[in-house]
Amino acid sequence: MTPPRGLGLVPALIAGVLLVLPSGAAAPPATISLETKPVVFSPLQPQKNRFGALEWRGGLEISAQNSHFGGFSGLVLNRDGSRMIALSDRGWWLQSELVYEGGRLAGLESAVMNQLLKPGGKPYGSKKHRDAESIISWTSGDLSDLVVSFERRHRLVRYRAPGNALTVPGRRLHALKSFKRLRYNKGLEAIARFPAASALRGWIIAVAEGTLDKAGNHLAWLLRGGSARRLSVKKRGEFEITDAAAMPGGDLILLERAVSLLGGPRFALRRIKAAHIRAGAVLDGEVLIEADLRHTIDNMEGLALHRHPDGELRLTLISDDNFSLIQRTLLLQFALRE
Repeated sequence: MTPPRGLGLVPALIAGVLLVLPSGAAAPPATISLETKPVVFSPLQPQKNRFGALEWRGGLEISAQNSHFGGFSGLVLNRDGSRMIALSDRGWWLQSELVYEGGRLAGLESAVMNQLLKPGGKPYGSKKHRDAESIISWTSGDLSDLVVSFERRHRLVRYRAPGNALTVPGRRLHALKSFKRLRYNKGLEAIARFPAASALRGWIIAVAEGTLDKAGNHLAWLLRGGSARRLSVKKRGEFEITDAAAMPGGDLILLERAVSLLGGPRFALRRIKAAHIRAGAVLDGEVLIEADLRHTIDNMEGLALHRHPDGELRLTLISDDNFSLIQRTLLLQFALRE
């Protein structure tokens, strides 16, 4: 997406060797070296772990000497949270193993990157075709079957392959006529698929970042097969929706981001009860957390949910650094008190 106003973006000068490829050719998957630094969520109170309904479970500042690293807008974790795929809005993906110490996120290892492939097997070309914003698992935690949302050219694309589905060309899943109502760079920023234990099992919810209905709320759709049902999400002040994740029982967690020149970036997590999610509804719910520059945050855009081996339901967030020297790629993890 276009960098939000107020972040004072500068052109990225990240060191790295650009791959020289024939026109239209895909880069081979490449191992990259990640540098990670532990962070605390509340620097003013470094021992504090409880933040409303959330408990801190560790975080990392991540960097790499690779020109394609950064810009991560989407995130998905496998079932036990041991592996992640982060998706760039320039059409690249990063896969890495997550390292835990004492139950807390402590590092990343075995990282690789590659380009998203379109139907036919070539990488996506211009920005308007490769602006990927959200990624979900078709079956919760299965990284061999994934769905990606794109904005600008608004559509959902499904990828299926053993191990990491993003290594193969995608197949268009949804590109509805109603998506034409979406603004050029304010489209399908957040998607989630409801799990088998929920009343909406099999349905995908897709929420627009900044395209609003006549009442000033975010446009949204429930999608399954050829069916599409309209609903809306209540807009909260300056916040825009950047990602979503469905809980096992069908509640929906929304990640929201706001930026101002004076206050800098903020993020919030909002929980929508499953019983309220239906066609025609205007969704709203409890704000679980709202954080600003008193906390370790940046331009938070990606959200994933997994059931940790210790039984906790955990939320993991990633930031989009916009390839800027003054922003950071952060990976933050919390336990959600259900």
